[in-house]
Amino acid sequence: MIASPSTHPDLYWALRGSGNNFGIVTSFNLLTKPLPNDLLWGGTRSFTSDAFPTVVKTWIDLTFHSSQDPKAGSWIAFLNTGGLNIAAVELWYGAPNGREAAILAPWWNITAVADNTKTRGHAEYVVANEASIVYGLREIYYDISVQASYIIAQRSIDIFYAAITALDGVENAYPVLIWQHITAGSLKASTRNGGNAMSLDPEGGPLHVVQLACSWSNAADDDKVYKVMSDIMRTIKEESVALGVQSDWVYMNYASQFQDVIASYGPSKSKLQSIAKKYDPKGVYQTLQPGYFKLDRAPIVDARYFSH
Repeated sequence: MIASPSTHPDLYWALRGSGNNFGIVTSFNLLTKPLPNDLLWGGTRSFTSDAFPTVVKTWIDLTFHSSQDPKAGSWIAFLNTGGLNIAAVELWYGAPNGREAAILAPWWNITAVADNTKTRGHAEYVVANEASIVYGLREIYYDISVQASYIIAQRSIDIFYAAITALDGVENAYPVLIWQHITAGSLKASTRNGGNAMSLDPEGGPLHVVQLACSWSNAADDDKVYKVMSDIMRTIKEESVALGVQSDWVYMNYASQFQDVIASYGPSKSKLQSIAKKYDPKGVYQTLQPGYFKLDRAPIVDARYFSH
């Protein structure tokens, strides 16, 4: 079966955000843009806590100003390493010599403690990022989204660092708070070819995905780590509501096993369930397929942990 804007368009719409609830995709066509000589610029620029206020402002300014040069992008991770609180800012530019791009110029006014940004091939960049991953540990992700806001960004950092001290006794605990852009341009592009199932609002302004990640060694510490991560996420969510910058959307790729992602899609949920009955009338992908995320629940329903 082919799903496209003109063939089975309801299924095509549902597949754009619904995960593995509708079938097995065996191939797809992806629109891409070539890189000049397969070269881009990027890497990590790291800062200590004294620079955090300026780093946060500069990073969020990049979200708001992204239309000036869509080739630029970034995500930012807050962590503690060797007893130091660090902001690791991943910067990239879809062309060589991003160091000279005007939109990224403010970053060179902030003193960094490490910087490996450079021009390189796309494959080389991917391999370099993969090399930093440690395998074989237990891990949890969690995420929500918020409207782009300087205040909620700074408060989330304070909440995160105050809470992770509870993990000091957990072997190899490595908690990280990560922020990613969903720019106004990205939101507008999401409406192409019939839109998607995630109920994203292009008129609502840019969003940030607020992600938690934590790895650790022992299964005996699972509940403790889950609770700390859940409490951080719940508190950031409550702060976003109090500030009026909340967003209901949960990004599926970084959601935890306790999060009801499809419920975060609002009115799309009932439409997805209706389309599922049409293409999967026996509910195979709701009952026999064990992976995340289902149309009517979190993968693991546990009231102790934040859901969405």
